Amino acid sequence: MTSADSGAEPGGPSRWDHKLWAIPVVVAMGLLSLLAMSYLGSVLDPERNLHDFPLVLVNDDRGDHGRAVADEIVAALPDGRVRLRVTDAAEAERQLSLGNMYGEIVIPADFSARLDALVRPAAERGTPPTVEVHTNPRAGTTAVTITQGLITPALNRVNADLGARTLDRARANGVPLSEAALVTLGTPLRVTTTPYDPLPEGTANGISAFYFTLLVVFAGFTSSMMVYVGVDTALADGPPVSRWKALLFKWALIGVVALVMAGLYQAIATGLGMPVAHHLILYCFSAFASLAIGMTAMANLTVVATVATALRAPVLNTLGMPVNMLLFIALGLPSSGGIMPVQATPRLYGVLSRFEPMHQVFLGVRSILYFDARAAAGLTRAVAMCTLGVGLAVVLGMLATVGYDRVRAARHRDEPADENT
Repeated sequence: MTSADSGAEPGGPSRWDHKLWAIPVVVAMGLLSLLAMSYLGSVLDPERNLHDFPLVLVNDDRGDHGRAVADEIVAALPDGRVRLRVTDAAEAERQLSLGNMYGEIVIPADFSARLDALVRPAAERGTPPTVEVHTNPRAGTTAVTITQGLITPALNRVNADLGARTLDRARANGVPLSEAALVTLGTPLRVTTTPYDPLPEGTANGISAFYFTLLVVFAGFTSSMMVYVGVDTALADGPPVSRWKALLFKWALIGVVALVMAGLYQAIATGLGMPVAHHLILYCFSAFASLAIGMTAMANLTVVATVATALRAPVLNTLGMPVNMLLFIALGLPSSGGIMPVQATPRLYGVLSRFEPMHQVFLGVRSILYFDARAAAGLTRAVAMCTLGVGLAVVLGMLATVGYDRVRAARHRDEPADENT
């Protein structure tokens, strides 16, 4: 059998050499499988994954019944799934305005007065007491749905228990119990649900911040890949350039892309009808966040290239893109909180959200678009984490370039010795 028959050239690798296909194929399938597990696992069963969902309870009632109902509401909400904070109206509004709370339950000041009026033996007993529920659409449309799903059954349970006690009081007071009275007294609570600070049109019911975040992340992620390949290809045919200078040039190009795309994104968004109240802040933050992500992604690619060179395994260079894909996309999307609140995903994503870039960018964009660019609504944290990302990228880039140069120098020193032997 000749070499042609065996599918190989003399002295060359077999066309079926596993190094040519196994690693890229396995890496691709592994990454895609991880994407499926990550995305689907984070959204398919929010009720089972629910934990520490932030709600706030305000008791403004001037009587005693409000306190009892507040205690029953606390007991009716599922323990462990809800993080309920009991506070006053001013603090509750502040927390809602910062996006820290997804919903509010308010017992009004006249709650006891209305409830007592129902059990008086009078012809006109007044209107039943109300409990107000305020959802927070600026925290996310899914958060609104989950809020209603948690509060509604809890209030139904409280209403039934309160109705039994109210009927007993009415009978003791000699109130005529007609069929209509039995219905009113048996379920005395009236629940009104309204959105707190509704979103304007053009916000996709609270999803526009997430999609704008995706654009910012992709600007940094995609530009890093394109610049990395383009610059290395151009330098391959030119005079030798130090790795550090090449990395600085790549970062500069990423900065140009970030500055341009931040403006283009905003122009396209406003042209399509998305309301933007703080144009300059959104532009500066978008550009800075894209730069931070692009620099970090570029540093990761440089580290992978250095490791591949040190191990004399060029095939490992293909791992650069999967590493960035894993960091910025596969684990970033489900832990971003943009579609599904982090509290409704597996706890692992809550841990990842503390440092995952996409979550930090989302907090900043959401603060600018929905919460009047308040620093405490996530903008300060987002800027701080982006600054940290730039710093880490510089450190990683320096270490990788220095390591690469040393590996290359050591290899050149070894080559003459190998030739002499």
